[in-house]
Amino acid sequence: MKRYSLLTILIVCVLIITGCNKTKTKVSIDEFYKQASKLDIHMKDYSQSYGYANKAYQTESDEYKILFVDGKNKQDIHGIFFDEVKNIYAKAGLKNTTTEDPEAGVLTTSPVDRKVDGGSGWESLELTKDDKYYYIIYVDNTYLYMEGNMDNKDLLIKLKDSIKY
Repeated sequence: MKRYSLLTILIVCVLIITGCNKTKTKVSIDEFYKQASKLDIHMKDYSQSYGYANKAYQTESDEYKILFVDGKNKQDIHGIFFDEVKNIYAKAGLKNTTTEDPEAGVLTTSPVDRKVDGGSGWESLELTKDDKYYYIIYVDNTYLYMEGNMDNKDLLIKLKDSIKY
């Protein structure tokens, strides 16, 4: 009886741990292009500009910047993600800090809204400061970077939501 109780507890623990694990499914580069086109976002093939990419699309807009990369390997994409997070924090006037105090990284007095999230095979950062909106995520070997003025925030959110990123 004791053995069955321990086995039951172990199974419940495994189900809780795996059930609470947030996952995202990577979207194909073609699906991303299709969704961007539906929102009237004009993307251009920049694959030749990124040696680490199988395929890459980027906008050429003065109002916002969007880059979607289907990378050759996960390690390159993850490294680029973390480098770009540092760049976003610098653009926003923040320190990239690992302290538990969310205000410890703030260098300026401007209000900052940030959300860091992640799960199995993905991590993201969403940051809003003053009149700028930033969103960056990697899922497996894909990478999405978006930056724009607050006037374009809703459009950028519609794009990320349409591909479930």
